Amino acid sequence: MRVSCALQRAGSERFARRLTAAADVVSVRPPFDDAQPLAMKLVNGSDQIAAAMATGGWLAFERPLPDVFATLVRANGGLVLDVGANTGFYALIAMSVDRSVDVHAFEPFPPVLALLHDNMTINRARERVRVFEEAVGHTPGHALLHVPTRPHGLVETSASLNPDFRLAGDFPFTSVAVAVTTLDEHMASVGEHARVSVVKVDVESLEHEVLAGATALLARERPYVVVEVLPTSDTDALEQIRASCGYVDVCLRPQEAIVGRAIAFDDDGWNHLFVPAEALDEGIALIESCGLDVQR
Repeated sequence: MRVSCALQRAGSERFARRLTAAADVVSVRPPFDDAQPLAMKLVNGSDQIAAAMATGGWLAFERPLPDVFATLVRANGGLVLDVGANTGFYALIAMSVDRSVDVHAFEPFPPVLALLHDNMTINRARERVRVFEEAVGHTPGHALLHVPTRPHGLVETSASLNPDFRLAGDFPFTSVAVAVTTLDEHMASVGEHARVSVVKVDVESLEHEVLAGATALLARERPYVVVEVLPTSDTDALEQIRASCGYVDVCLRPQEAIVGRAIAFDDDGWNHLFVPAEALDEGIALIESCGLDVQR
């Protein structure tokens, strides 16, 4: 039986107490009766996502996206695409909350890839989470991935094909040559028959290019789409793609969801959900079940 995200919000401290850390691994069970625990390597605290789980519990990272993402996956099943998977948090959420779901996770940065593979091994997820060691954009080929060289000693969570994705004054970059695919080309090449139900795109300001390379997928499958919107994102391009593909934007803030306004950077709501226009009522109901106040 499904437990409402609203109940989970009220009991977040109780779920945080379920966390265990052993052998540099943190484990958390998403707040659904039938969810499986998911585990991530802490890497001596250097993985910021795992460290947030260890100290603050389920709601500690990117609230309210874990709630919303898990609810969408549970409601729709099928195939989930995780573009910019990093160390695998959202891929593992999908696997945890629905045992029938498969995930295709895309991550091009070699040091992070190694940890992503480790996390899939820990969770015995390799049969259900396929890792693709490539970037995703609007045309296939090769490109330079730009990675900040910051002396913070943490697992890097920011890397982009856009050399200008960080604001002026940040640390210098190193660049790594990576393979690039598009979601439309990927789906054609793998011959996957499961319906794509949820797509998460976090590629540090080039989300519009990923969607430009996925127009056939968006038209055919009508998935829910999560995108990150940064100060350096091309919001005009995102807005054009959203409108031309028949989606409605929902800005996800920690306590509320703002429906239907033009896409813009929101300091309290970096994550946006694109809902197919024909499924807006269903999408809003799912969002409300997570305890968010929906503003239309």
